[in-house]
Amino acid sequence: MGGNRRGSSSLAAPGASLRSGAAGAAVVEVLEEEASLESAKAEAKKDSDLIEQFVRERCPSEHTAANYRASLRRLGWFCKSVGLQSVRQLLRDQWAEYRAYLRDPPAEHIMAHRSVRYGAPGWAPFRGPLSERSAKQSEIIAKVFYGWMADPAVGAIAHSPVATIRTHAVRRSATEAGVHRFLPGPVWPYIDQALLQWPADTLYQQRSRARAQWVIALAVGTGLRASEVSSKRLSTLCPPHHPQNSTDGSGTKAPSY
Repeated sequence: MGGNRRGSSSLAAPGASLRSGAAGAAVVEVLEEEASLESAKAEAKKDSDLIEQFVRERCPSEHTAANYRASLRRLGWFCKSVGLQSVRQLLRDQWAEYRAYLRDPPAEHIMAHRSVRYGAPGWAPFRGPLSERSAKQSEIIAKVFYGWMADPAVGAIAHSPVATIRTHAVRRSATEAGVHRFLPGPVWPYIDQALLQWPADTLYQQRSRARAQWVIALAVGTGLRASEVSSKRLSTLCPPHHPQNSTDGSGTKAPSY
């Protein structure tokens, strides 16, 4: 009986002694201390350091890196203008204000001379209000940056304040937008008539008109997209039992001429 008791105590789950008692408390304390040190290191980094680290890890080319730096420097200036000490302090409710800032920055954030280098007196993050396309691109870069900072491997922030905010309007389908693939029946006679009016004085012109008629007939009859039509070969358009797809009995397709 005593041997069984000793045997059962020796079969305790691995690490059980570390999860209980003084040893377990010591391990937990060490892990928590290491985590707090890593968090303190991340918080001690300046915004400029975080931006450079992000650019090194995410930008495959110098051109992309320059665009990312410019966008994130604008983000930094915006945060300072609303009283934040770091980009890490941005709140979700301030995102709409940031979007408006990109499209209509204050005059003091626009450079008077385009040739001023970064860091020199007179430098500012804007050369003028951004176009809608550039503003949306800056929003996307900022969202990716916040997602990167929230990554546990980086640990600069606990979570991204803008993770669930859309950076663009929801796209409607082509049908919802009023775009349809097929022309109504009454339109086709006008198309046929227009093709018949193509010049056909030379052999080249006759072939061009015949080709256009065939392509349109193919598109109407199959519903294929232009890209699909251009990628097809004649053999892929023949019916299954057409001589073009027949074999000579050996499994080999008969040659076409």
